[in-house]
Amino acid sequence: MAVVACPAIAQQDFDLLLATKKNPVTIKFFASWCGSCKDDLESLRGKSRNSNIIMLSAFDDETSSVAALNHFGVDQACFNGDAIARKLGVRHLPRTFISNNGQLLPKDAK
Repeated sequence: MAVVACPAIAQQDFDLLLATKKNPVTIKFFASWCGSCKDDLESLRGKSRNSNIIMLSAFDDETSSVAALNHFGVDQACFNGDAIARKLGVRHLPRTFISNNGQLLPKDAK
């Protein structure tokens, strides 16, 4: 199944989405133009859709983000996360966070 959209998500909707998850959630910030992000997307190629992984495109347009996910065969929930990335101080991509009980914790320093 292909990703067809990567719509913008407001902070309150993002917080609500995380609050409804019972298990820890992995949040992956990426951009279609980012070389390291392409490596990260490749690692997800062909894996079954996982409701505990959320892709947030950052500093990218929706068409390019969707095309990148489809090119790498990544079928995960995707949202435009520019505002969230700015709020979290994301300056380098890819960047991964883990949400546990609604609290975001950085997973790596990429």
